Amino acid sequence: MINILKLTKNEISKALSKRIIISLLCFTFLLIFLLGLYIQNSASGFSERQLKNWKAYMQSEIEANNSIMNDPTIGFSSQSIITEMINQNKVYQYQIDNNIPPILNKSASTLVLKANDLFLFITICVIMLSCYLITTEYSNGTMSRLVVTCAKRWKILLSKCLSIVFLSLIFVIIFILCSVLCGWALFGFDDFSVQYVYFNGQEIVHRNVLAQLSLCALYNSLSLCAISSLAIFVAILTRSNLLGISLCFGISAFGSLLCTAFPDSLILKYTLFANTDYSKYLTNSVGYGDSSPLFSLIVLLSHSIIFISAAFFIFNKRDVTY
Repeated sequence: MINILKLTKNEISKALSKRIIISLLCFTFLLIFLLGLYIQNSASGFSERQLKNWKAYMQSEIEANNSIMNDPTIGFSSQSIITEMINQNKVYQYQIDNNIPPILNKSASTLVLKANDLFLFITICVIMLSCYLITTEYSNGTMSRLVVTCAKRWKILLSKCLSIVFLSLIFVIIFILCSVLCGWALFGFDDFSVQYVYFNGQEIVHRNVLAQLSLCALYNSLSLCAISSLAIFVAILTRSNLLGISLCFGISAFGSLLCTAFPDSLILKYTLFANTDYSKYLTNSVGYGDSSPLFSLIVLLSHSIIFISAAFFIFNKRDVTY
């Protein structure tokens, strides 16, 4: 156990010394800062003027939505538009009845909530990082030296897996900190105590922004672990950084396209890509094919175990020379 911890610590130290880590972190901060600038110049949401009389504004929005939906001369190209209006009315009425003011459009709270939409970038970073940390060991010839000097191969790969999971969680934490710091820098201090209200498909849910942020981080971390297991397996299989990253992106994109094209497929329901967006359960009570949070969690864990087991099997049987 001590040997594995030492190996993991060594892997983390080597990873943190790589330029790719600094580059990805800087790009993460830049991306969130640009999002903040966009929000700062956006006119959507509740302005300070509307916030002063927010109940009247919400009531007028409810009446406007009802008028549109009840007008027979207006046709809707999609049922989702009507559903969105109905859900918005439910949320606004709930806030009026319970005296819960909306979130100011140009605020740190808004940036923190919208930054979750950029989490795909963190997924891309984790895929690149996982492939890079493993494949460079082959290309540099250090993998063969590790096999010679260390007792067992499984300890080497386990330490790499643990270091990748640790670094993925570090990325999530830094992503959150960047969101908070950029929000404070652009919009001033915010304690994130304002309530975030939404309809999850079954009921109205409200929690403060800090709690919503923490849950988003937790749910996204579950998805990252599953994606990183795929990246580790592909990296061990290909032993090529460019090929490994390209294959991971290709598989992910193809899987996502299939799930989008066939939203009611019973077979695709059991695939990794139909369940990777685990944070969707924060705003929706059901997922792909009416799946539940427990079902998606089981699917994510199952695929992670399969990918990691396959990676260990290949690593133990194959020659490590590049």
